[in-house]
Amino acid sequence: GGASVRMSEWAEVRVAVMSGVDEMRGKWERQLGRLDERLEGMRAKVTRVSNGVERLSDGGWLEGKRRMVAEEDGRLERAREGAEGKQRELEELEVKLEAGKLQMERLSRHQEHAEECERRVERAAEELAGVEGERDQVRAELAGLAEAK
Repeated sequence: GGASVRMSEWAEVRVAVMSGVDEMRGKWERQLGRLDERLEGMRAKVTRVSNGVERLSDGGWLEGKRRMVAEEDGRLERAREGAEGKQRELEELEVKLEAGKLQMERLSRHQEHAEECERRVERAAEELAGVEGERDQVRAELAGLAEAK
């Protein structure tokens, strides 16, 4: 009786140990799987970095990038110069416009002055016509007096 109990206990212990071992093996396999994935990720990263380093160390690739940057700098410089030129043209036009406005104001004042002079001349002509009329009338009266004598 006692030995058979021991055998069944031993069987339970063996089952428990085997179950524990299987559980640990599963855990380690999952851990190894995760580590393998991380290792693959690191390998991919190293490959990407090393490809980038190769590209950078390849003079042709770097020279191409330098050329592109230099061309873009040139385009920006030409655009800036063009904009500065347009700005200067605009400033010159503004100066001309201001000079034109002043000239128009002067012409307007001259025109007003000329019109005022014209009115004065017309009044003077009217006065002169009146004086000439009076003169003719006085001459006529003098001629009439001379005849009456």
